[in-house]
Amino acid sequence: MQQQSGQGESQPSAARQSQPAQKPAASNKSDKKGNEAPQVASKYAKLMNDMNQVKGNINFTNEVIDQSEPGEVNETLKDMHRALKKVEPKVQGVITQVEDEALVHACIIINDDIQKTFKRIKQIQKGHKPEIFKPGESM
Repeated sequence: MQQQSGQGESQPSAARQSQPAQKPAASNKSDKKGNEAPQVASKYAKLMNDMNQVKGNINFTNEVIDQSEPGEVNETLKDMHRALKKVEPKVQGVITQVEDEALVHACIIINDDIQKTFKRIKQIQKGHKPEIFKPGESM
């Protein structure tokens, strides 16, 4: 027995093929240390990407600090300090204005890391060896 087009089992199969695949609300990515990134609503995906860039800047700034001698402040460190100062109010604004719990939690950690970085910059500017940087998620 032959099936005619549009009848029998072929119809559900065709219907499934015409439906677009649904995107997950958030991606499950791991950071360099294997920690799972927090799940964030898709409407906050760009904001979370921005926060990941800030985290990268924090890590880079701390690497520059680690390579600097006490009392030495190079142009790269000055530039990174200015960049973090500029982004600090945005991070703090997300904490107070966004309702996504995972994003707020990530921003609190990032804000804490910014504050630790500012403290390390001050220490090196004053000629002191800064304390070791421990990112919030590794504590």
